[in-house]
Amino acid sequence: YNFNSPSSTVQDCVFSHNVTANGSTMYNSVTSSPVVKNTIFVGNSGNGTLVNTTMSSPLIKDCIFCGNRVLFGGGVYNSLASPTIQNTIFVGNYASAGGGGMYNVNSNTFPLVQNCVFISNTASNWGGGIYNWILVNVALTNCVLWGNSSAFGNEMRNSQTCMSVMTCCNIKGGWNGSGLAIDVTSTNLDGGGNIDADPLFVIGTNGTWTQDATYSPSAFQSLLIDTNSFWSTNAFKGAFIRPDTNCVFQYLIVSNDSTSLAIWGDFSTNQLIGKSYQIYDYHLQKLSPCIDAGTNIVSVTNDLDGIARPLDGNWDGTAAWDIGTYEFVYQKPRGTVIKIQ
Repeated sequence: YNFNSPSSTVQDCVFSHNVTANGSTMYNSVTSSPVVKNTIFVGNSGNGTLVNTTMSSPLIKDCIFCGNRVLFGGGVYNSLASPTIQNTIFVGNYASAGGGGMYNVNSNTFPLVQNCVFISNTASNWGGGIYNWILVNVALTNCVLWGNSSAFGNEMRNSQTCMSVMTCCNIKGGWNGSGLAIDVTSTNLDGGGNIDADPLFVIGTNGTWTQDATYSPSAFQSLLIDTNSFWSTNAFKGAFIRPDTNCVFQYLIVSNDSTSLAIWGDFSTNQLIGKSYQIYDYHLQKLSPCIDAGTNIVSVTNDLDGIARPLDGNWDGTAAWDIGTYEFVYQKPRGTVIKIQ
């Protein structure tokens, strides 16, 4: 709980399976402006996973929000606050009311959201990815909103005199299309450079669990087991998994060996044997339309992996920011070019 605390820093932490009424992991209020960096928020419950309110203006950078289940704001809940959020993934979160990934409410709420990914988040009612309600102004730049779901506005919902500006974003259905639900009092503006195209994330793998999960209290991690797999060690470290494809929640993979992988939290009470799983990787493939399609953001100097931005991802001689949390690293072809007459 940060109250009138302008200079606190939270870095390299994991907040997992916390439960409270408001702000299950962190509550920033009254001009608090902490820096939250390289931190994972997974499997928490309450009303808002990270709550910013009353003139707070935190910097949230290089973070991951996954597998949280709340009333509003599966990742971040902003009210009368102006956070800057960069290089952050919101994936597989659930809000029983609105804002599966993020919830913004009330006047003087001005979030800046840059190079973030909102994917596979769910809200029962409003805004599967983002829900903006009552006089909110939000700017999204170089972001991906894709595959979220809700009753009103799969990717985003604007209601009661809200305004959003999208610049160089990849939105399923388009910046003014089917994925957005904008009421008659609200607007969504085209800042230019927006696209509607499959992001072409790296293809993951799937399978069926052959054993139930085991839990290590000392590590606060569960081990999920598929003895039919032949994985390379740590091939999926940093990727995400839906342990049960019948559920929306995704979790960060901490490590893996040839037949098992570790995730945060206790899954030992979940009956996983015989259930199907799916692994996801939100890095870009080499033909992704997101490569070099972003706009310059001088304060975003690296991606979620720590790789410098911008790079020349399409090898056209000009470095440019990619859309999303990860820069694509172009691998120049090796070997000798042979000219055939």
